Amino acid sequence: MENLLLLINDIAFNNSSAEFACYLAAMTRSRLQGVLLAGGREALCAKRTANLEVYAPAAPDKKSVLNPRAGIRDDIRQFREVCGKERVSGTVNCLKGDSLREAVSASRFADLMVVDAAISPDADDNAYLGPFVWALLQAAECPLVIVSGPASEIDEIVLTYDGSASALFAFRRFARLFPCFEHKPVVVVAADRFPDCRHERLIEEQLKPYYTQMHFEALYARDFGSALFDFYQRRNNCFIVMGASGRTDFSRLVPGGGMHLNGGAIGHPVFISHF
Repeated sequence: MENLLLLINDIAFNNSSAEFACYLAAMTRSRLQGVLLAGGREALCAKRTANLEVYAPAAPDKKSVLNPRAGIRDDIRQFREVCGKERVSGTVNCLKGDSLREAVSASRFADLMVVDAAISPDADDNAYLGPFVWALLQAAECPLVIVSGPASEIDEIVLTYDGSASALFAFRRFARLFPCFEHKPVVVVAADRFPDCRHERLIEEQLKPYYTQMHFEALYARDFGSALFDFYQRRNNCFIVMGASGRTDFSRLVPGGGMHLNGGAIGHPVFISHF
């Protein structure tokens, strides 16, 4: 991996996401760039355009009106402090345009972008992801890693299989981006309603060159979404992988209709790839 990005703003700078980005940079020996959305301090409002939610700036908050540069300097200082503590070399690129467009543009030239689940300026404290992050999931042009809590080290990889080609694509892409995890235990989890037994053998053949420890688990439940998140909660220090279809199906997997899920219900970093 050559180009690893961490998306940050002064509204929701979170040491956990910065520390995990540093961990990934160290594990993959990648350069880390903090992408600071200086326009992110405006409250964002949603509007629909051509079936895609696009977010446009509304009124700025009081903090940015009084001292907009102080927030930027504080972001840069915090980012550098985390990089220094983790012994990772990091640079900062400050982008002052529309937050969503700037983030999507930066993703076009990246191998991976790390995003804090709470980065949305208009996020609900009880929601897993705010509207801005949901829009970014639809539009980003590189794989994303969503961080919703402390994740200092990875002990297990969880590959979420929904029977789609995009899931297999995500598994391969993750494996190629992170050869450093080849000796970590890998579990492929699927619903009992998904495809026939041949898929287990075919998946194993696809992933055998990348992993030394792998097993399969089927979730026998009427509500696959609830069973899946219960499964996630029982894991420790895992890295969850979803396919490109997970970007659109993710809301259906979340119990309660999508965005109304507290981040603590997942608590693990989630890799979501494009197909």
